[in-house]
Amino acid sequence: MKKISIREEIERLEKRYGSLRAVARELEINHVYLHRLKYGEKNNPSDDILRKLGLYKIVSSITYYRILESAAK
Repeated sequence: MKKISIREEIERLEKRYGSLRAVARELEINHVYLHRLKYGEKNNPSDDILRKLGLYKIVSSITYYRILESAAK
């Protein structure tokens, strides 16, 4: 398993299909949305979009915060 950014994957697909619009057409993703994902203007894509890109996310840690100090006593 190799860690890869969304931008890197979109760039790889652009090389494969020839252009961002061709990638969008092939994967049935709006080309404007794909552009925004590539350049970080949009983040946290849905699992469906990630699947279309051939990616998935792994949550590696969870942080818990105490809501009230008195709750810890």
